[in-house]
Amino acid sequence: MLDGAQRLGLPTSARKLASLVDEADLPQLAAALVRVALDKRKAEQVRSAATA
Repeated sequence: MLDGAQRLGLPTSARKLASLVDEADLPQLAAALVRVALDKRKAEQVRSAATA
């Protein structure tokens, strides 16, 4: 999960990551970061969408 955060340029501290979203959204954030950690192309897609 922290690898995914690093790929996206997000904080790599669990506490700092958790502060970015509401508590109810933590499972979704964690799932997304795992997907990004497992597939480098996902990180590229997220970065592209964020800058569009």
